[in-house]
Amino acid sequence: MRRRVWLGGFVAAVLVIGAAGLGQADVKPGDVITKDNMAANEDVLSPTVQFMLKQGMTIKVADPVYTKIEWPKAYKEATEKYSGQVKISDTGGDIYNYVAGMPFPNVDANDPLAGFKAMWNMEHKPIYIDNIGTEWIAELVDNKGAVERTFGSSFWRRMMWTGRMYTDPKPVIANNPAIRFSEQWGPLFIPNDLKGSGVLNFRYMSPDVPDDTYMYLPELRRVRLSAFPTAVTLSGARTSILT
Repeated sequence: MRRRVWLGGFVAAVLVIGAAGLGQADVKPGDVITKDNMAANEDVLSPTVQFMLKQGMTIKVADPVYTKIEWPKAYKEATEKYSGQVKISDTGGDIYNYVAGMPFPNVDANDPLAGFKAMWNMEHKPIYIDNIGTEWIAELVDNKGAVERTFGSSFWRRMMWTGRMYTDPKPVIANNPAIRFSEQWGPLFIPNDLKGSGVLNFRYMSPDVPDDTYMYLPELRRVRLSAFPTAVTLSGARTSILT
Protein backbone atom coordinates (compact mmCIF):
# COMPACT_ATOMS: atom_id res chain seq x y z
CA MET A 1 0.00 0.00 0.00
CA ARG A 2 1.34 3.43 -0.93
CA ARG A 3 1.75 5.74 2.02
CA ARG A 4 2.18 9.49 2.02
CA VAL A 5 4.05 11.28 4.79
CA TRP A 6 2.76 14.78 5.47
CA LEU A 7 4.84 16.99 7.76
CA GLY A 8 6.37 13.96 9.46
CA GLY A 9 3.07 12.18 10.15
CA PHE A 10 0.91 9.59 8.43
CA VAL A 11 -2.46 11.01 7.31
CA ALA A 12 -5.49 8.75 7.46
CA ALA A 13 -8.13 8.84 4.76
CA VAL A 14 -10.73 10.00 7.27
CA LEU A 15 -10.06 12.45 10.09
CA VAL A 16 -12.50 12.29 13.01
CA ILE A 17 -12.98 15.56 14.89
CA GLY A 18 -14.74 15.89 18.21
CA ALA A 19 -17.72 18.17 18.18
CA ALA A 20 -16.59 19.92 21.36
CA GLY A 21 -14.32 22.94 21.04
CA LEU A 22 -15.01 23.55 17.34
CA GLY A 23 -15.11 27.34 17.66
CA GLN A 24 -17.77 29.27 15.75
CA ALA A 25 -18.23 26.88 12.82
CA ASP A 26 -21.77 25.54 12.48
CA VAL A 27 -20.86 21.86 12.47
CA LYS A 28 -22.48 18.94 14.22
CA PRO A 29 -21.84 15.21 14.57
CA GLY A 30 -22.45 13.46 11.28
CA ASP A 31 -21.37 16.38 9.10
CA VAL A 32 -18.75 15.68 6.44
CA ILE A 33 -16.32 18.44 5.49
CA THR A 34 -14.81 18.36 2.01
CA LYS A 35 -13.06 20.82 -0.29
CA ASP A 36 -16.51 21.85 -1.55
CA ASN A 37 -17.81 23.12 1.82
CA MET A 38 -14.58 23.85 3.70
CA ALA A 39 -14.94 27.63 3.27
CA ALA A 40 -17.84 27.65 5.75
CA ASN A 41 -15.61 26.07 8.39
CA GLU A 42 -12.32 27.90 7.85
CA ASP A 43 -12.24 29.24 11.42
CA VAL A 44 -11.72 25.71 12.82
CA LEU A 45 -9.46 24.37 10.04
CA SER A 46 -5.72 24.90 10.20
CA PRO A 47 -3.88 25.79 6.95
CA THR A 48 -2.43 22.27 6.85
CA VAL A 49 -5.87 20.63 7.15
CA GLN A 50 -7.26 23.00 4.51
CA PHE A 51 -4.47 21.98 2.18
CA MET A 52 -5.24 18.28 2.70
CA LEU A 53 -8.94 18.87 2.11
CA LYS A 54 -8.08 20.50 -1.21
CA GLN A 55 -6.17 17.34 -2.12
CA GLY A 56 -9.28 15.21 -1.58
CA MET A 57 -9.27 14.33 2.13
CA THR A 58 -12.64 14.29 3.90
CA ILE A 59 -13.40 14.96 7.57
CA LYS A 60 -16.23 13.23 9.38
CA VAL A 61 -17.40 15.15 12.46
CA ALA A 62 -18.12 12.84 15.37
CA ASP A 63 -19.15 13.07 18.98
CA PRO A 64 -16.08 13.32 21.23
CA VAL A 65 -15.15 9.96 22.69
CA TYR A 66 -12.75 9.90 25.60
CA THR A 67 -10.93 6.66 26.26
CA LYS A 68 -8.26 6.15 28.85
CA ILE A 69 -5.28 4.42 27.28
CA GLU A 70 -3.25 2.47 29.78
CA TRP A 71 0.52 2.33 29.61
CA PRO A 72 2.09 -0.98 28.65
CA LYS A 73 2.68 -3.01 31.83
CA ALA A 74 6.46 -3.05 31.41
CA TYR A 75 6.56 0.73 30.80
CA LYS A 76 4.49 1.39 33.93
CA GLU A 77 6.72 -0.87 36.02
CA ALA A 78 9.87 0.83 34.67
CA THR A 79 8.40 4.26 35.49
CA GLU A 80 7.74 3.19 39.07
CA LYS A 81 11.22 1.69 39.38
CA TYR A 82 13.41 4.36 37.78
CA SER A 83 11.61 7.73 37.69
CA GLY A 84 12.63 8.61 41.24
CA GLN A 85 16.31 8.70 40.27
CA VAL A 86 15.97 10.94 37.21
CA LYS A 87 17.37 14.47 37.58
CA ILE A 88 17.03 17.44 35.27
CA SER A 89 19.64 20.14 34.64
CA ASP A 90 19.12 23.70 35.83
CA THR A 91 18.43 24.83 32.27
CA GLY A 92 16.11 21.89 31.51
CA GLY A 93 18.13 20.85 28.48
CA ASP A 94 19.49 17.60 29.88
CA ILE A 95 18.44 14.78 32.18
CA TYR A 96 20.56 12.37 34.18
CA ASN A 97 20.20 8.80 35.43
CA TYR A 98 17.41 7.95 32.99
CA VAL A 99 17.02 4.21 32.37
CA ALA A 100 13.47 3.43 31.18
CA GLY A 101 9.82 4.44 31.51
CA MET A 102 8.54 8.01 31.88
CA PRO A 103 11.20 10.22 33.48
CA PHE A 104 8.78 12.65 35.20
CA PRO A 105 5.38 11.02 35.81
CA ASN A 106 4.24 13.76 38.22
CA VAL A 107 4.80 17.26 36.85
CA ASP A 108 3.84 20.26 38.99
CA ALA A 109 2.41 23.02 36.77
CA ASN A 110 4.05 25.59 39.07
CA ASP A 111 7.49 24.08 38.56
CA PRO A 112 9.58 26.52 36.45
CA LEU A 113 10.92 23.46 34.61
CA ALA A 114 7.48 21.93 34.06
CA GLY A 115 7.59 22.59 30.32
CA PHE A 116 10.98 20.93 29.98
CA LYS A 117 9.82 17.91 31.97
CA ALA A 118 6.74 17.57 29.77
CA MET A 119 8.95 17.61 26.69
CA TRP A 120 11.27 14.97 28.17
CA ASN A 121 8.21 12.83 28.89
CA MET A 122 7.21 13.27 25.25
CA GLU A 123 10.69 12.26 24.11
CA HIS A 124 10.50 9.07 26.18
CA LYS A 125 6.88 8.19 25.41
CA PRO A 126 5.89 4.50 25.26
CA ILE A 127 5.16 4.52 21.52
CA TYR A 128 8.85 3.81 20.87
CA ILE A 129 9.90 0.75 22.87
CA ASP A 130 12.76 -1.49 21.77
CA ASN A 131 12.51 -1.53 17.96
CA ILE A 132 10.04 -0.14 15.41
CA GLY A 133 9.88 0.06 11.63
CA THR A 134 7.74 0.57 8.54
CA GLU A 135 7.86 1.35 4.84
CA TRP A 136 7.44 4.98 3.87
CA ILE A 137 6.88 7.51 1.09
CA ALA A 138 7.50 11.23 1.60
CA GLU A 139 6.37 13.95 -0.79
CA LEU A 140 7.71 17.49 -0.86
CA VAL A 141 4.84 19.79 -1.80
CA ASP A 142 5.06 23.46 -2.73
CA ASN A 143 2.66 26.16 -1.53
CA LYS A 144 0.44 25.57 -4.58
CA GLY A 145 -0.05 21.88 -3.79
CA ALA A 146 2.25 20.59 -6.54
CA VAL A 147 4.51 17.66 -5.69
CA GLU A 148 8.10 18.77 -6.21
CA ARG A 149 9.90 15.60 -5.16
CA THR A 150 8.98 12.12 -3.94
CA PHE A 151 11.15 9.83 -1.81
CA GLY A 152 10.27 6.25 -0.96
CA SER A 153 11.71 3.19 0.71
CA SER A 154 10.43 -0.12 1.97
CA PHE A 155 12.71 0.26 4.99
CA TRP A 156 12.71 2.52 8.04
CA ARG A 157 13.89 1.10 11.33
CA ARG A 158 14.52 2.69 14.72
CA MET A 159 16.34 0.84 17.48
CA MET A 160 16.15 2.27 20.99
CA TRP A 161 19.31 2.13 23.08
CA THR A 162 17.59 3.22 26.31
CA GLY A 163 14.19 2.39 27.74
CA ARG A 164 14.17 -1.12 26.28
CA MET A 165 11.36 -3.24 27.71
CA TYR A 166 11.23 -6.58 25.95
CA THR A 167 14.24 -7.42 23.79
CA ASP A 168 17.70 -8.12 25.15
CA PRO A 169 19.89 -6.34 25.88
CA LYS A 170 17.58 -4.36 28.18
CA PRO A 171 16.85 -1.84 29.60
CA VAL A 172 19.95 -0.07 28.18
CA ILE A 173 22.51 -0.89 25.50
CA ALA A 174 25.74 0.46 26.97
CA ASN A 175 27.68 3.00 24.92
CA ASN A 176 29.94 5.94 25.64
CA PRO A 177 28.58 8.50 24.98
CA ALA A 178 25.09 7.19 25.74
CA ILE A 179 22.84 6.79 22.68
CA ARG A 180 19.08 7.40 22.72
CA PHE A 181 18.32 5.69 19.41
CA SER A 182 19.72 4.80 16.01
CA GLU A 183 17.64 4.69 12.86
CA GLN A 184 18.03 3.79 9.21
CA TRP A 185 16.19 5.42 6.31
CA GLY A 186 16.50 3.49 3.05
CA PRO A 187 17.77 2.24 0.72
CA LEU A 188 15.49 4.37 -1.44
CA PHE A 189 13.59 2.95 -4.40
CA ILE A 190 12.49 6.39 -5.62
CA PRO A 191 13.56 8.83 -7.02
CA ASN A 192 15.68 7.07 -9.64
CA ASP A 193 18.62 9.45 -9.28
CA LEU A 194 18.91 8.52 -5.59
CA LYS A 195 17.93 4.84 -5.87
CA GLY A 196 19.94 2.71 -3.44
CA SER A 197 20.87 5.65 -1.19
CA GLY A 198 20.37 5.41 2.54
CA VAL A 199 20.96 7.22 5.80
CA LEU A 200 22.00 5.88 9.21
CA ASN A 201 21.60 8.24 12.16
CA PHE A 202 22.65 8.07 15.81
CA ARG A 203 20.89 10.32 18.36
CA TYR A 204 22.77 10.75 21.63
CA MET A 205 21.27 11.27 25.07
CA SER A 206 23.19 14.45 25.82
CA PRO A 207 22.13 17.56 23.88
CA ASP A 208 25.81 18.53 23.88
CA VAL A 209 26.65 15.58 21.64
CA PRO A 210 25.51 16.19 18.03
CA ASP A 211 23.92 13.50 15.91
CA ASP A 212 26.15 11.25 13.83
CA THR A 213 24.68 10.81 10.35
CA TYR A 214 26.10 8.49 7.70
CA MET A 215 24.85 8.64 4.10
CA TYR A 216 25.34 5.94 1.50
CA LEU A 217 25.46 7.18 -2.11
CA PRO A 218 26.10 4.31 -4.56
CA GLU A 219 27.06 6.58 -7.47
CA LEU A 220 30.25 7.69 -5.69
CA ARG A 221 31.70 4.16 -6.05
CA ARG A 222 34.33 4.77 -3.39
CA VAL A 223 34.57 5.19 0.36
CA ARG A 224 34.80 8.66 1.78
CA LEU A 225 34.76 9.52 5.46
CA SER A 226 32.93 12.76 4.85
CA ALA A 227 31.63 15.00 2.11
CA PHE A 228 34.59 17.33 2.64
CA PRO A 229 38.23 16.88 3.74
CA THR A 230 37.05 17.27 7.34
CA ALA A 231 33.76 16.40 9.01
CA VAL A 232 31.15 19.09 8.52
CA THR A 233 28.50 20.29 10.93
CA LEU A 234 25.00 20.89 9.58
CA SER A 235 22.38 22.07 12.06
CA GLY A 236 24.37 20.56 14.90
CA ALA A 237 24.83 17.19 13.19
CA ARG A 238 28.06 15.56 12.03
CA THR A 239 27.52 14.24 8.51
CA SER A 240 29.61 11.62 6.74
CA ILE A 241 29.15 10.02 3.32
CA LEU A 242 29.96 6.34 2.90
CA THR A 243 29.93 4.07 -0.13
